[in-house]
Amino acid sequence: MVDFTSETYSGILSILAALFGMGYPLIMQSISRIYSLYDSARLSQRFTNENIYKWFQIIMGSNLLLAICTPFVLRFTCVSGVVLISIQTILLAGLIWVTYRLLDLMIVYGNADKLFYRIQSGKVDNEDIKDIFDTAIYSDKKNNALLYSSAMCSVFNYIREHGKVSDGEPFPDGTPRVVNDDGIVEIIMKWKELIREDHGCHQLYSEVGIIRFLMSAGSSHEGVISWYTNSQVWDLLQVMVLHDNKLLFLKYWDVADYFSCYRCRFMEQEVRDKFMLRHIMLGALLVYHKKVSWIRDILFYTNSIPPYYGLVPSTFSEIVRMLRIADPMSEEMLYIIQQAFFFETVTGAIRDNELIFQYVVMYLCLLVYRLWCINDSYVDTREGIFDYPDPPRGSSNIARDISYVDHMLDCIQTKLHYFCDMSQLGLLQPPTDKEVCDFLLSYKRQLECL
Repeated sequence: MVDFTSETYSGILSILAALFGMGYPLIMQSISRIYSLYDSARLSQRFTNENIYKWFQIIMGSNLLLAICTPFVLRFTCVSGVVLISIQTILLAGLIWVTYRLLDLMIVYGNADKLFYRIQSGKVDNEDIKDIFDTAIYSDKKNNALLYSSAMCSVFNYIREHGKVSDGEPFPDGTPRVVNDDGIVEIIMKWKELIREDHGCHQLYSEVGIIRFLMSAGSSHEGVISWYTNSQVWDLLQVMVLHDNKLLFLKYWDVADYFSCYRCRFMEQEVRDKFMLRHIMLGALLVYHKKVSWIRDILFYTNSIPPYYGLVPSTFSEIVRMLRIADPMSEEMLYIIQQAFFFETVTGAIRDNELIFQYVVMYLCLLVYRLWCINDSYVDTREGIFDYPDPPRGSSNIARDISYVDHMLDCIQTKLHYFCDMSQLGLLQPPTDKEVCDFLLSYKRQLECL
């Protein structure tokens, strides 16, 4: 005669052993495959954080515990065997169901398109957007253009929507503090590594959309990016320069020039000067690293006709004004140069401000040479290209401007040609050193007569 309890328990135990023997190694293999497929610890961890996976762990553990305890409970207690077998049958049915769901989940994680739409289907938080960015990296490596486009669209939307203006003290230039959340910060850090060298991520190696949306989300009501956003962009720009990612650098310059032409152009002079200062410092960085061909490509770059150069001072008055602003002793920008525009390869010493200012002077000297080349074509100004700026007030300010001229003369005579081969700048009919020096000396004599 068949013992219902014993025979049923034995059958359940066999099914349980089969599920455990085949299912668990398959799941561990699947987790390992997710990591190797996407090269992402985040996505494999996301799998283990799924509710289905957690329920599988709980129900599998409960079944194993009950299978071990059932014989002892039947032997030493008065609990009905039918009750125990009924509970175990229900748990086994639950295990079969959750195993089926888990296998379906493995299929989803093994397909990047399905995984993206699974993540995207709910409310995307700062953890989800990091996972979406990992799928963008994977799709870029696999040349899956449609998935890459969809994933990066989500990233851009997230950056635009989650750049927050804090209620704290504004930055030294008066713009509010724009703070990005943890998701955006981690995306920027990961992208910073990807733009160092093209390791198969061809799109992300030259993807300027992240910077475009950073600048858009990080803009104040004045239309100029905050110092916080500037520091993030500056870090990225230094990586481009240090690792020779010229394509991405020029794409950034196009975005910045468009930004200056159509957002800052008709604003107050102070707003335009602050935005231009960022790119004066970038020009100084290029001089420091002797990127002459890069400088050549930006000197005449414009997005408008007639040409408007919102990133490059194009009159002598503008050049002098930028010298005053970039001066490390300037009251307008005190402490800003070293803090916001540090050069990654300098020492970090207290004299770094002076060192950086020397490269600013060299870059602005190049722009003085450039004036002769745009004299007949640049009409977007109410003042003459070679007009001297309004004389400063006070003897100390006059002495300061005279010192600027002395710095520029010394730079032309001793340093400029060492850091920059003028013949590679693409200047049409450039002036001689003597013409430039005579022009500067004439301005110096005017200042001395004040």
